[in-house]
Parts: sequence; C-alpha cells; structure tokens
Amino acid sequence: MKPVNSFRCLMIGVACLFFATPIVTAEEHLIIDSDSMVNMQVIQITAIKQGLNLSKEAVSSTTLSKKDIDIFRVGSIKQILTQAPNFYIPDYGSRMTSAIYVRGLGSRMENTATGMNVDNVPICDKSLFDMQMPDIEKIEIIRGPQSQLYGRNSMSGIVNVYTTSPLSYQGARIHGEYSSRNSFRVGAAAYAKYTKYFGASVAAEFSKQGAFFKNTFLGRGIDNERNTYCRLKGEYLKNNFKLSNILSFSILNQGGYPYRYEGNLTNEEKHPELVSKISYNEESTYDRKGITYGCIVEKKWDKMILGGVLSYQYLDDKMHMDNDFLPYDYFIMEQNRRLHDINVEAMLRSSKRSRYEWIVGCSAFLRHTTIDAPVTFKASGIDELILRNINLYGGYDGEYRWGKVNGEGSEELPLVNYFKTRTLGYAAYHTSTLKLGAVKLSCGIRIDAETARMKYDNIVNSYYTAFPSQEGKPPTEVNLLIQDEDVLDKSFVQFLPKFSITYELGEGKRNMLYATISKGFKPGGFNTQMFSEVLERKVKNKMGLSTPLEIDKIISYKPEKSWTYEIGGHFETKNRKLTANLSLFYIKCTDQQLTIFPQGQTTGRMTTNAGETRSFGCEASILVRPISRFEASLNYGYTNATFTKFISGKNDWSGKRVPYAPCNTFSGILSYVHPVKGNVLNNITLSLRYSGAGRIFWNESNTSSQSFYSLMDFTVRFGLGNMSLDIWAQNLLGTKYDVFYFESMGNKFMQSGRPRTFGIRINFKFLEK
Repeated sequence: MKPVNSFRCLMIGVACLFFATPIVTAEEHLIIDSDSMVNMQVIQITAIKQGLNLSKEAVSSTTLSKKDIDIFRVGSIKQILTQAPNFYIPDYGSRMTSAIYVRGLGSRMENTATGMNVDNVPICDKSLFDMQMPDIEKIEIIRGPQSQLYGRNSMSGIVNVYTTSPLSYQGARIHGEYSSRNSFRVGAAAYAKYTKYFGASVAAEFSKQGAFFKNTFLGRGIDNERNTYCRLKGEYLKNNFKLSNILSFSILNQGGYPYRYEGNLTNEEKHPELVSKISYNEESTYDRKGITYGCIVEKKWDKMILGGVLSYQYLDDKMHMDNDFLPYDYFIMEQNRRLHDINVEAMLRSSKRSRYEWIVGCSAFLRHTTIDAPVTFKASGIDELILRNINLYGGYDGEYRWGKVNGEGSEELPLVNYFKTRTLGYAAYHTSTLKLGAVKLSCGIRIDAETARMKYDNIVNSYYTAFPSQEGKPPTEVNLLIQDEDVLDKSFVQFLPKFSITYELGEGKRNMLYATISKGFKPGGFNTQMFSEVLERKVKNKMGLSTPLEIDKIISYKPEKSWTYEIGGHFETKNRKLTANLSLFYIKCTDQQLTIFPQGQTTGRMTTNAGETRSFGCEASILVRPISRFEASLNYGYTNATFTKFISGKNDWSGKRVPYAPCNTFSGILSYVHPVKGNVLNNITLSLRYSGAGRIFWNESNTSSQSFYSLMDFTVRFGLGNMSLDIWAQNLLGTKYDVFYFESMGNKFMQSGRPRTFGIRINFKFLEK
C-alpha cells in the first residue's frame, strides 16, 4: 500500500478552502493499491458552451497551446502580441488600459468589444483583463461576434483562458526569472489528487518590474510595478459530473502613463524644451486589488449536458494622474472605484452528435459600482483654463482672481465627482443545428435586456474675488457653490440573431467551409470623466462667461451595434503536417463608440458615437509540421475600417480610417527541438517569433499615424530532465515604435513601445508519481 506523503498532506489545507466541493468518502480515499488499475475519465479543457474542437465550428479562431505559452512566457493577454490575425492589444498607459482591437472594432474606455473568460468565469471589467496569471494551459481567441452566446461586450470576439487542472496534472512547479531593468518574477504551483475523483491546487506568483521610461522632471522611472497573484482551485469529477471551485486574488501597484510631449497643435510652440520628453511634476500611479470566485457545474447524460456558472468579482482600484502631462500646475485627476459583480448562467445542450443539435440557456448579472473621481485645478490651470477667458470675454469691468480677498484658497479649485451605478442585465438564448449529410445549418437568437441607473453628486465649493477697475471701490468676495445631484437611467433590449452554414469535404471530413451572418452589440453608458468638464463650464457660466452646455450629449452614449458577414474554411492534411484557416469578413457598424478628447482647452475625455462605419478584410493562419521536431506558423490579418458617416462638430470624417485599429497584423513563429544524448542535457529548443502591426491611424482626421513596425523575440531552452533553462530576448532588433497617441488641451502626446529586453528563466518540475 502506498503511504501518504508530505506533499499530499500539505495539499489537504488547500482542499479545505473549497467548502462547496463534495466531501471525500472512505470509499474514495486517496490510498490506492499499487497494482490496481484505475479507469480515469478524460479531462478536457473547453468552454461549456462550445464544442471540443473549434476547427469544426463556423468561427475564425486561434488557439495557443501550452508549449507556445511556456516558450514565450505568456502570462497575460497583452503578451499574445499579434499571434492571432487582426487581434491587437497595445501595451500603453497602465494595466487598467486593456484596449483590444479586433477587425477594426475596439474601445479605449468603458465597455470593451471583446470579452474574456478565465476557466469559464467571465471577467466583468476590462481593468481586470491584464492580470499576470501563472500556469496557463490554453488560450482560445475567437474573432467575430459572439454576442449570441456571450451577450454584452463580445461583439468582436471572445478570449477564453484555461489554467492547469489538478485532475489532469499532479505535482509541483517552480519558476524564477530575472530580466532587464532589474526585473524579476518568481512563482510556484502545487497540484494533487486526493482520490481518483477529487483534486486541488494552489498557484502563486510575485513579480517586480523596473521602469522602462523615465520622468525627466522628477528624475526617476515612471512605469515600475509590483504584482502579486494567487489562485486556489478544487475540482471533482465522477460519473460525468464535474464541479469546479476557483478562487483568485491579485494585488497590483504600478506607476504608469509614460506619455511624452510632442508639441502644440498650433504653429507657435510654447514649450520647445519639453518636446520628445516625458516630463510632468506629479506622480501618476495605478493600484488595483481584485478577487474572483467561480463555481462551475457540468453534468453529462447520454443525450444532453447541463452546465452552470456562478461567479462573484470584486475590484478596488485607484488611479492618480497628472492629467496635463506637463511640469506645470494645471490639474490632477483621481479615480477611486469599487465594483461588485454577481453573474449566474445556466445552459442545457445536446451531447451526442446527431442530426439535430441544440443549446438553450439563460443568464443574469448584477453590478454595483461606486466611483469617487475628484479633479483638482492647480494655480496654472485656474489662471489659463478659467480666469483668462472670463477676464477677457466675461464682460466684467475689472478683474477676477481666485480665492478670498486675503488670497486664501487661490492655489486650488477642487471639483468633487461621486457616482453610484447599478446595472442589471438578463438574457435568454437558443441555437438549433441541423445536419443534412455534409451540410450543417445553424440558427440562433439571443434576447438581452439591461437597465442601468447612475446617481451622481458633483460639488464645487470655493471662492473668487472681483476686483473692480474703479479706484477706491472695494473688492467683492464671492462664495462659489455649485451642487448637482440627479439620477440618470438607461435601458434597452437587444435581439441578437446568428445564422451559419458549414460544408464538410475531403476524406475523413477533415476540411470544412462555412458562412455566417451575426449581429453584435456593446451597451451604452455614462461618461463619468466628463462631469468635471460640466462643472468647469458651470463655474464659467456663474462668473459671466456663457459657454454651451449640452449635458445629455456629453454625459451619455448609445449602444454600439454591428452586422458581420463572414466566409471561411478550416483545412488539414491527412497526416496533420499542414493546417490552415482562412476567412473573409465584412462588418457594418452603427453608433460605433469612440473615445475622444473634446476640442479646445477641455479637461475630460469622453466616449461618443460615430454615425456609421464599415470594415472588411481577410485572415489567414497556416501551421506546418514537416518533421516531428520542427514547426512553422504564419498568421496574417488585413482590416480596412473606415467611417461611412461621421460628423463631429464642424468636421466630416466620412471616408477616413477608424483610429487605433491596425490595418495589418502579422506574426511568424519558428520552433525547433534538437535532441541531445547526454546525462544532464536532454534537448535544446530554439524559438523565434516575428510580429508586427500597422499602419495605425491615431486620430479621426488621419493626420497622424504609426507606420507598420515589426518586433523579433527569441528564446533558447535547455531541457535538463525535470528542469529547463530559458534565455530570451524581446524586441531583439531594438525597433522604435509608438503604441499610443492623443491630443489634450491643445497638446500632442505619445507613448513609445518597450525597448530591447533580455532575461533568463529557470523552471523546475517535481512529479508526484
């Protein structure tokens, strides 16, 4: 009889945390006779709504295997680069800014156009997308509208991330890494099975990143970070019943927003000494705490499968930003946010592949968010953004000065912005699929309903003093008090159909052609960052300067909707030495949501709706395995996304390219494993990744852009039994490129991509068996 070792005893503590997992009985005890043969159930990692093999579905998708993830150290979605065609995530700002662009659709702020699930648990807010997660087993990137199955925020696709299951792997893993800028990462994970039915795991990682960029005014690095992540997982599988409990939490402390000044929009440069420099006088930081719990249930019968997900997420983050990005006292912004999200979903689908297949489901979520977002005007901001125009055009015979008569309170103008938002959504969906020989017809519909209520309380309580021009007339001290309280409501219902047809061809039906028509949508919302602009204009109006104020247009924006038409195919040779995925698409989008900085000396940024846009393009993915030890893959995507109707103020941007979405994405990967006959060294793996994106237009007028740029990453791995040693380089050629551009207060700003980086990584595996 095999004794209980110390490793198993250690893992008992992990199992106790998962009270929802069934208690292990005596018959299921972990001590198994060494001669016994256990018929284990197959552990398959897949989304509970989809089939096991995406190459058999009418979708355009890319799957990153564990080998790809490990060799290029992919721990978050921003490290995917452009390995999926027309899939682009720029790394700028902070981990809060997880903007994903797919086929010309995307969003910098508020709601995302691409959803994300981790182990079938939906991530409720894109500020949590960029988490550094250890032991990722597989990543699926599905492009095109997935709204019919996943609802809101999946109109351009979905990213499914799966982590290692304790039922499929038992043992321990440890890794350590050191790289440029005195950066390091350490992590450990342990997986154990207590019976043939129940397993549990714990995985944790801590990383410290040095700064890539320097604030020349403060004389120190600006984008350093510390990141802590831990995940606990318990899984039970018996008689086609699976129950998973997953709890994860993360803590992030990050400097960010390394935006360099690129000059004034006018011909007269006011700050020539600051051009091409990151130089501002306030620290800009982002701190985040996140907790995610998910309970996933799946029960299989002969003819159908029942699945369910119950999840809770908590987000507590704080952003502090020098919002003028200059070494002057204009204004600073903070955003303190707390978010609670509860999501529940149940679905039932047919299990056996028969002539008729179906899926039916329903879901609901409740989200409660509180935001405290004060904006503080400093001395220069008060003088140049408020008092200068009022004194010039306000009509007062004299001069306004900020603060009391004695000068008290003249250095700051605080604008208090407080919001409470509650969003309730519920949906029902159904898909029917009929097979007629080699042809498969599918039709689905989803009904999505959502209501959002925001209560806001915005306050200005300060003083200004009027100094008359007439001699001998005393100044007048005025208490400026503005308080706005109101409740805003939004609600909508969306019908989201999807139609597809597939045709299987070739020997063994390994190849298929497909065509789809589907509708996607992204919900509307409220521009919380524009309330400071509203207060600023009300301050000017109170002081005699009449400024236009269309609150309804400034504060809220409408849902974004799209229709996508796509044809494609999945192809594979008999020996699987060549696989290929090809697709063509056309997208018609109405009310596309764009993030803009309003013209003039404004202080906020807002999401607005463009009239209409259209996007068309192609995608190709090819994987070649000529010999068992060599692989070569090629991924290319082309997107032509333009405005067909968009009038913004006095400008007509019809015919212009949609900003921030790259026209081309490309990646090529070569991997070769060379076996070594030695007592210590077993093999050497060489991997080379060449990726690129561009052209990327930065504004609606298309006057500024980033041309196509390419990056080269390299990894050499030495296999040493249960240990491996990686030596790697990112941006090996030292390509200089930009990842972000914006205009604010009449100034231009940019962020550069990361420079060349080198590192070394050690991995250990301790197998239990």
